[in-house]
Amino acid sequence: CSKGFSSLQHLRDHRNLHTGEKPYKCQFCPSSFASAGNHASHEKGHLGYKRGAKTCSIEELMLLL
Repeated sequence: CSKGFSSLQHLRDHRNLHTGEKPYKCQFCPSSFASAGNHASHEKGHLGYKRGAKTCSIEELMLLL
């Protein structure tokens, strides 16, 4: 397609949508994703984060693991 991207990673993630490749695997369940952003958002959900929720420090995040 003719879409343009500011970074090579964004281009690769977009190309995955066209090819159907899903290289980003969730470490908590069998789900996989075409883009790094969707993958990260999904895994945050497993850690108890919801969209629009307050952020926590790295120390708080480490306690969850």
